[in-house]
Formats: sequence, structure tokens, C-alpha cells
Amino acid sequence: MIKRILTTSLVVSALLLSACGDGGEGESVLETQQMLDERNYDGVIAKLENNTTALSDGDSIALASAYMGKAGFSLASIIGIVATNANGTGDAFTAFVKDAVKNSSNDAIGELEVAKNYYNSVLQTKCLDQQGVLSSSESDLCLYAGLANIAQTTVSISSLTDNINALGKTADDKLKASVCAMQYAYDGSSGECSVSTNADATFTQSATTYKSIDVTYNGNSFEYLLTKTVPSSTVITKGFCPLDDFSKRVSTKLTTGYEASYHVCPTTEKTTAEEITTQKVLVDALNNSTDLLATVATDDVKKDIEEFKQEILVANGRQNDSNKTLTATDIIKYLEDNNK
Repeated sequence: MIKRILTTSLVVSALLLSACGDGGEGESVLETQQMLDERNYDGVIAKLENNTTALSDGDSIALASAYMGKAGFSLASIIGIVATNANGTGDAFTAFVKDAVKNSSNDAIGELEVAKNYYNSVLQTKCLDQQGVLSSSESDLCLYAGLANIAQTTVSISSLTDNINALGKTADDKLKASVCAMQYAYDGSSGECSVSTNADATFTQSATTYKSIDVTYNGNSFEYLLTKTVPSSTVITKGFCPLDDFSKRVSTKLTTGYEASYHVCPTTEKTTAEEITTQKVLVDALNNSTDLLATVATDDVKKDIEEFKQEILVANGRQNDSNKTLTATDIIKYLEDNNK
């Protein structure tokens, strides 16, 4: 069954472009498809995003495929990771997270977010509309969108820990602090950590202000950014940067002179982009992935994905609940249980 899925997935992008492309010349579509086949993702992005004309559905689909490719994922690779780990033994979700991270690019979280947005611009609510009838091409698109969501969820977990390979095996101070920060953002409690608040951090390039907190656990302190929304959420960050220049992003915080103003750096750098938060990529994306795949994936893939979600429900004693929607509290408890 899995071999058949993988074989089918190899021709999906070509089918999508021919079925959904509605605004380009045939030669241009073939050129785009060739670039995708050759993994020239930057070429596809430069060609289509720099085009002054409105994007067709086919253009948006091609861009979604390019950004997924830049993130390190294809439909075949994600299904392969899902199948390998769901059919294994032990903690399948943790194993899936580790394998997904191995395949991902440094900017995978943001690239997958862009891919999801392009898919959504074409699909709108079709995938979740139980009354609608999906065409073959739309079903393929919903499958891609669902897998983009779950890939983003798993890669995002790696941003919460200092050692993804230790996930589920040994305690990780940063993961513990990350869970405390999520809990603090959610309800103001700090759990086993201590939390101190800093002055708000305003990143001038994105014109966005965040709450800044330091979370200390086991003598180690980590900075987190929180949205100013109510309820708040921790922001997915990557490295450190000054408030006025995202291009000065570094992997280790600088602490002397002017450089003392470095903060953890948000993944999102554009004023037009919504903050990529833990709520968005750990809770919403995981729920969305299972909802999207419920209507379009094969029974094998749906079963594999549900196994991952079930692990989180079991950790919260919710395995018999009729409502299977995950909450921030569910994710927090699951991460706690896998950090001992």
C-alpha cells in the first residue's frame, strides 16, 4: 500500500499544474514543472513571485510545492516518514519528530507556513467542507496541505529543545523551560520554573512588539517572546538578533556592548506575516492536519496520523473522549511526560 502511495505521489505535482493551472501559457507551465522536478525551488519562487500579474491557481500550487521543497519535504518523503515510524515500536510521535527534523531545512517552519498559505489561497475551505465534492486534483491538494501542517508541527517541536535526539529519552532543561513558557503564556502560571519579565521588545523591521520573559529551570535561563494578544502565546524563534536587523541573526546570544540588545529572533520577519506561534504550529496545525487528512488520505495514512494524535490524548487521559480536538494544555502535558 505504501509503495503505491509513494509511486502515485511522484506525479502529483504535474497533475496539479495541468488540472489547476488556469492563467499561464503551456510552455511556461512546463518550464515551472521542470524546475520543480529539478528541485530548483528558488528558481520557481523567483519566476512566479516576481511576476507582476495576478497569480493563477496553478502558480499558487507551484509556489506551495516549491516552498515545501525548500523546507526539505515532498509528499513522498512525509508519507514515508509517517509510515516508517507509525509501524515501529515505542513512542511513534517522538520518532516521527526526529526523522522530520533530519529532513528539514534551517528555515523549514517559515517555509512550510508560506506553503500552507499558498495551498489555502486555492482551496479555501473545500477540504473541510463535508458537503462538498472534491475533484481528484483538489483531493491531492488537501493531502499536501494536511501533510504540510503535520510537518510544520513536528519541526516546530525541535525549536523547543536543545537536543532533539534526547527527546523522550533524557530530561532537557530548555524543553522544560519551553513548556513552562507555554504554560505561562496560556494561564500565567510558571510550573516548576521561575519566570521574570523584561521590557517589551519591539522589532522595528516587522513593526511588532512582544512581551519578553526569561524562564529559569535547573539554573539555566532562556528568553521567550510572547504575543500581545489575549490569550497570549509563545512565538517560534530562531537564533538571536538585534531589534533593528533580522539579517544579523546569530546562533549564540551576544552579551557585550551594543550586542547586549540581542533578543531571541522571531521566525517571521515580514510586516504582512502573522506571527508563527506555538499555538499556531503545535495545536492548530496538528488539529488541522488530521481534519484535512480525514477526508482525502488513504486508510493507511489516516491510521498512521491518528496514532500520533492518540499518543497525545492518552498522555492526558482523553483517549475515550468523543471530542478529539487537541488543546494547548494537551500539548504541554504530552511534552512534560516526554521530558523525564
